[in-house]
Amino acid sequence: MNKLEEIQKTVAPLYGEIHCWPHGWLHIRNVVASAKALSQMEGVDQYLPQVAAYCHDLGRVVEEQNKSVNPIPGSSGHAELSVPLTRKILTDLGFDSQDINIVCEAVGVHQQRKYEGDNKVALILQDADRKDGLGRWGVIRSAVFNARIDEIAPPLNDAEIDQAHEKILQIISTDEDKRQMMIRATKFTLAWYDELLNTKSAREYLKADWEFSKEFLQKILELK
Repeated sequence: MNKLEEIQKTVAPLYGEIHCWPHGWLHIRNVVASAKALSQMEGVDQYLPQVAAYCHDLGRVVEEQNKSVNPIPGSSGHAELSVPLTRKILTDLGFDSQDINIVCEAVGVHQQRKYEGDNKVALILQDADRKDGLGRWGVIRSAVFNARIDEIAPPLNDAEIDQAHEKILQIISTDEDKRQMMIRATKFTLAWYDELLNTKSAREYLKADWEFSKEFLQKILELK
């Protein structure tokens, strides 16, 4: 078993403890895939960005245990909480100390509005994480986490994703509070593409998702 397989086996059960599914294993799996893809597009080694992606939301487990989850867009906390768990897991798995430091920095800063350092792993992780907040999947995550539409279960295929979009629009058409929360959350994620992406490849990689979120926001704004 290689190191990536070992870390996947180690962290998957921890993410399975998260009750808020938008930050559970499905999200982690998506961010790992995006970190790998962006690394390839940027021409850098994909190993540490994937390691960081596996670890970046471990603090969400701690937040749920402490009942300190904050769904307001832009709220902070879980990134810092992820660092001690990341360091322990990577140390226990025998990772090189320099690699541990690189990954821990990336994990610790991934929630910042704009990372200004030169840690390439951190730059890629931020962009990979933000992809999962945009597009067909991202608007569903925002609806459940930020707008607190608990009726939406994790969609398993394209048809269920379409059904989830229809259900979101139906619910917020009669609930102005949730509609406003959805507007704020969607505008917040759209700003990532306009202002905050780190890598050149990310603008290409996230473009279709950004366009979908723009169109979905327009549908929300047109609701009466």
